[in-house]
Amino acid sequence: MGSADWQPYCVAGIWRRYEGDGARTLIGMSMLTVNADGHGVMGRMHKPGDEKRSVVILRPADYDEWLHTMNVEAARVMLALYPADEATAEPALRSIQEA
Repeated sequence: MGSADWQPYCVAGIWRRYEGDGARTLIGMSMLTVNADGHGVMGRMHKPGDEKRSVVILRPADYDEWLHTMNVEAARVMLALYPADEATAEPALRSIQEA
């Protein structure tokens, strides 16, 4: 899955540093997803009957704000489904599928 022109893109994520066992510092992170029911590309990525989800793809103009904003509402606006007409997908190479 990627942008229609196959250019690199940024996925919205969150992270947190915390203390693990033995006072070891760990970093946890997660990619954010949104519902993708009815999406022309991401709607095909899950089994029938399963909830359709997609990672949140940020637009280049939003990168700096995503990384630095303290405004929760400004961040929430960026949590949107990438438009289907700007996305594409193709089957993975067999060597990748078997990895």
